[in-house]
Amino acid sequence: MGEDLRKLIILEFFHQIDPAKLYFSQEDIRNIQSLPLDLTDSKNESFCSIVQKLESLVKAKLKTADDQIGAKLKGNPNYSVRDSISYLFSNESFCLNSSLVEKRLNRWLKYNTLNRMYQESETKSASALLKVEGFAREKVLLKEKKRIERMVKNDEELHDHIIHLLYKAIALSYDPHSTYFTYGEMRDFENGLSSSLLSFGLDFTEDEVGEASINSIAPGGAAWNSNEIHEGDIIMSIKWNEKEKIDALDYTAPELKDLLELNKNRKVEITVRKKDGSIAIVKLEKNIIDSNENNVHGLLLSGKQKIGYIALPAFYSNWNNQNGKGCAADVASELLKLKKENIGGLILDLRYNGGGSMQEAIELAGIFIDVGPLLLVQPKSEPPITLKDVTRGSIYQGPLLILVNGLSASASELVAATLQDHKRAIVAGTSTFGKASAQNIVPLVDKDTVGYLKITSDKLYRITGKSHQQKGVVPDFLLPDFSDLNGYSEKSYRNALPNDSISKKTYYTPASIFSLPELKKRSSHRVAESNFYKEVSKTKSEIFKSTPLEINEFIHYMDFSRYVMQQIMNREVTQAEFSVSQNQFNQALLQIDNYRREMSNDLIKEIEKSPYIEEAYKILADYINLEKDK
Repeated sequence: MGEDLRKLIILEFFHQIDPAKLYFSQEDIRNIQSLPLDLTDSKNESFCSIVQKLESLVKAKLKTADDQIGAKLKGNPNYSVRDSISYLFSNESFCLNSSLVEKRLNRWLKYNTLNRMYQESETKSASALLKVEGFAREKVLLKEKKRIERMVKNDEELHDHIIHLLYKAIALSYDPHSTYFTYGEMRDFENGLSSSLLSFGLDFTEDEVGEASINSIAPGGAAWNSNEIHEGDIIMSIKWNEKEKIDALDYTAPELKDLLELNKNRKVEITVRKKDGSIAIVKLEKNIIDSNENNVHGLLLSGKQKIGYIALPAFYSNWNNQNGKGCAADVASELLKLKKENIGGLILDLRYNGGGSMQEAIELAGIFIDVGPLLLVQPKSEPPITLKDVTRGSIYQGPLLILVNGLSASASELVAATLQDHKRAIVAGTSTFGKASAQNIVPLVDKDTVGYLKITSDKLYRITGKSHQQKGVVPDFLLPDFSDLNGYSEKSYRNALPNDSISKKTYYTPASIFSLPELKKRSSHRVAESNFYKEVSKTKSEIFKSTPLEINEFIHYMDFSRYVMQQIMNREVTQAEFSVSQNQFNQALLQIDNYRREMSNDLIKEIEKSPYIEEAYKILADYINLEKDK
């Protein structure tokens, strides 16, 4: 094994075990990197030696951190000292030495205490926050000590945990989307998109700073049907039947899942914070998730033009039934219903869609294309392959607009890029995530050890030979939002694959959108004149750079952030461009299902006040009118 790869594996291990960079220093990492590591050693002596050294180091460093946390949070912190902490914790480098690690940990504890004080206090003033300071410190102390306790519960579990993270680090050293799954993680991965249990349809993990976040959403579940919860959202609080809120900060991800799923109450109100910083309060009711159910719903936007709207939160497939329907078939079904309503155009909303099955993405793109190439695939050490739509004909030939944002990734980008290159769709929003690779999962069996590798097997290219890797799919119409605010994208990964291009002949005849320049001109003018988009652009330059830790500055920062988000996300529509309704087929079904009817009404309200769907509607309405006049 080369020295560079060995060092990279060790570095990835520390990124896995300490993503917020609170416990280990660059000095600690270099000491481990200097040790030999030979993965081809049949006796695994070097690997075992590394594991032993890591066990000793982890126990020692976490014991030190535990003592520091106890001392700091049982003391009397000074909240009048001016200081700040980076908003992008996971993008920080490891500190040079232990002294700087302790200073960062102190900042982290002060930030969490101030944040808890702010959340607990009804009045947002320094004196009011200080009244709950003792309570907040106790809560932060409990949470931080519990996090360390989970990592070093006993020697056997620590040993297994370190080996698990080393396996992950080996895979992640090659690219950010390759990883190692234990048997349990693989089972959760397979079951994440298919279940028949009474459930809210949510699976949790913990993000880099220990907060419970949404790991997957089961199609057909309550969370999926709400279309307001997405992968990566942070759980902030839960509340049952109008009772007191339960702060999610008090619980680990497994505890929070048990709290939700095992509770006898079927109705819950969940508050989530999205990656763009916005807050959503969503009401859910447990339901039996039926994998045979249509998990996509088509709505009608009725104004000067009648336009269909379909939102797809993820590219799900029926993993356990080859004859079962995936998302492409469900979208096709909804399209047929909308066509009976004589729609003049269609909005396909792929915002926040982090991807999923590439096969489903290929089939979905084929719905809108008669015949021809869809993408180029470059397997490792093999010639590139052209993947084509082999089924002649398309289900929908009318005007099509795809909505994307910075959290539209992988399969979402494949669909948007393909239809954009064929000029079969116009794309609106912000540049997408920038992932242009595909992964396969292969089992690993070694005596009694069972695990799985998710490995990057192919690089993906547009039919032009260009790649959206790291760059994302650039929309035809720019609609500023907050999805790129925290810097989370493919290019933010330490070892992301580079952007490149290939040369391969493809033959296709793109459609013609003669009115595109005029459409762009009109949309750009509306966006430039919009108070909403002006506020978004202004706010992005003022918040989430770093968080002040002096109490009055912290309160001002939080007040401003919350005010702006509330103003932007809860804006009142002065003059609605359209009304939103279910198509006739779905309306009949909702008459016999009160919960789905309530969920539908909530979704309709969200769509009616969305500035992004409003602008998408206006672009399509202009498109339809200009096409008629040509």
